[in-house]
Amino acid sequence: MKKKFSILLFLLCISYLGIPQVTEGLIAYYSFNGSTMDSSGNGNDATLEGNATVNGSLAIPFDDISYLTIPHTVMNQLQDFSVAMWVRFNQFHIGSGSHYNTMMSGENNQKSGGDNIGLYYQKYYTGPGGAWQIWLQDNYYLESTDTISPLQWYFVVFIRQGSVALLYKNGVLRTSASSVYSSPLLIEPNGLIAGQEQDEVGGLFNLNQCLDGNIGKLRIYDRALTPSEVAILYNYPVGVDYISSRQFSIYPNPTPGNLTVSDLPRSVPYQLEIYNSDGIRVRSVAQNGSKSTYTFDLRDVGSGLYFIRIQTGNQWHTAKFLVIK
Repeated sequence: MKKKFSILLFLLCISYLGIPQVTEGLIAYYSFNGSTMDSSGNGNDATLEGNATVNGSLAIPFDDISYLTIPHTVMNQLQDFSVAMWVRFNQFHIGSGSHYNTMMSGENNQKSGGDNIGLYYQKYYTGPGGAWQIWLQDNYYLESTDTISPLQWYFVVFIRQGSVALLYKNGVLRTSASSVYSSPLLIEPNGLIAGQEQDEVGGLFNLNQCLDGNIGKLRIYDRALTPSEVAILYNYPVGVDYISSRQFSIYPNPTPGNLTVSDLPRSVPYQLEIYNSDGIRVRSVAQNGSKSTYTFDLRDVGSGLYFIRIQTGNQWHTAKFLVIK
């Protein structure tokens, strides 16, 4: 009787539970779901320029006229901040000198030096690989060497907390640095943009420094995110082309241990992942599409609410289930 009551209580609660949200300190959130509206509720709507478009993500082509203008007040005067986004590059700008793909830049014509803030990926001119970069007041930056591929989505988070800078990729801390430039950001009106590098406020763009790719689910916070919050943003499928409707079956639900997933896609590679309610991944398996069912052994995990997702290409499908021991 006690176990039946627990099951009923869990089932009653589950209808009120959803994917955890990280909203504290959220200044602006651009989902790019057909518009550049700010979904945070703060009214910081952005504006498309040139040939930039939105359709589930922000698309910046290979040119020097297309970008997204974000209200400068979103980041002006910020001391601590976090910028989280999904990003995909169509190609990398390679060459001697200043060749890199720009995700965001913030400019102030009255200061000395270059960008007050700049977020980039620079492919190495010689040899494999490249580096994610955070530039602060031009002379202070954080760099994380990394080899990535074009036409692949990556989740990156850039953080400054006091004089410490941190860089995460796909939920994992890549690198950090201390004694970075820590004064409040100084960004002029029209000086905060995504997709182009500025040599003056809102202008003097360079073709070899444009994004040439896509940005999805761009979030800006006025504080430093914690590692667990970064994990939640990455692990829960709120990235580009997120599909909330379930395209597979799971049973039994609730389960005391084993969980079977059926109606899986055939002849298409896919990834199955399970997360607990804290956003921690507890299972992950890659399949080549030869099986339409898969069974997870969950006898070693605790009771509670879990999420299962299947990823095919750039799409995610999710479902909730309960483990009750």
